[in-house]
Amino acid sequence: MAGRRACYTSKLCLNVAPFPTVVEVSFQGETMKLAAIIDEFNRLAPPHLAWPDDPIGLHVGRTSGDEIDSLLVALDVTPPVVNEAAEAGAQLIFAHHPLIYRPLKQLTDDTAAQKTVRELIRRDIALFVAHTNLDSSETGVCATLATMIGLQDVQPLMNSEMKQCKVVVYVPREAIDRVYSALCEAGAGRFGEYRDCTFRVAGTGTFTASENANPAIGRPGEHSEVDEFRLEATAPAGSIERVLAAVRAAHPYEMPAIDVYPLAGMNGEPGLGRTGSLPEPLTLAELAKKTKAALSAKTVRLAGDTEKLCSVIAVCGGSGGACLDDAIRACCDAFVVGELGYHDAIEATERGMGVIAVGHGDSERIIVPRVAELLAERLDGVKVTASAICTSPWRRSLG
Repeated sequence: MAGRRACYTSKLCLNVAPFPTVVEVSFQGETMKLAAIIDEFNRLAPPHLAWPDDPIGLHVGRTSGDEIDSLLVALDVTPPVVNEAAEAGAQLIFAHHPLIYRPLKQLTDDTAAQKTVRELIRRDIALFVAHTNLDSSETGVCATLATMIGLQDVQPLMNSEMKQCKVVVYVPREAIDRVYSALCEAGAGRFGEYRDCTFRVAGTGTFTASENANPAIGRPGEHSEVDEFRLEATAPAGSIERVLAAVRAAHPYEMPAIDVYPLAGMNGEPGLGRTGSLPEPLTLAELAKKTKAALSAKTVRLAGDTEKLCSVIAVCGGSGGACLDDAIRACCDAFVVGELGYHDAIEATERGMGVIAVGHGDSERIIVPRVAELLAERLDGVKVTASAICTSPWRRSLG
């Protein structure tokens, strides 16, 4: 941290302690490549935690050559947020909600998404999205929500649906470092807070190349024996094509020997939702008041017996229907959620569990200052600003 200057400014009255409401951190004299920043994004919210078909990642921009010295963190991306980023001098927006849920067939002003994409391109601002992977990550939406309402002994409510594979490649001794680096940089060999996790063992590879081959070692038509390493690492199934392409590009052989094995029983990483316990039991009504104050929510909705004593609590930011069965199986007394469907709320209360719905936006906007704070710690030379714009479409509640 030597040589850094940090400036914290408050622009919103969110009262979401212990995290700053808005973080603006400036470091002098350096920039970072967009690709390097994306790598840090992916450590914060690992892509393999995302649900299938969730449109995460780089929505607008290019990864090669772009220098970034300022970025904006936002919940949603709308034209006012794009303008806010431009006024802050940001070349990049990190957002939670995807802008492009479905492929765009045209770029006009006919829809809000098209208009926003046009504005991003016009102002040359890149957009990167972390959605369900940020919901589920160890520093993401659900974990932050659990912390803010004071839960202890917090555990994932669901496990991720991540599928893992074992990648094995045979590499000549002189190329082992190059192939090892390519394998790890492509996303293999990661376990929680550990990366570059591989295993290698020395052996002898044999082959006879045909007359039409172009071997990197030996000659066509001759039998060859080569000192090789068996190099292996695990990788998320969704990234296998990327990993294999990187290995082939780094490997000196015309046709490298690569094996891929699916692994069973590897679904243990954090998934959506969290569960934990309160230091002291509260009634459902008391817990609702505490949650409303902690999140600075305008309103909260309750379902169930308001005098029920609650100790074991489940939480899920945003839409929580996918977590309901897990919360019931965990024998939770209450479920604090962004929003829950009508029939899901009936099911919860019929099973004896109270529900506190704080609103989709109010349950997730807490992640904006939290992510800004974490990125400011990780990105040397980059100014990080949390958006001060409320993007929720709901403005009033009439009683």
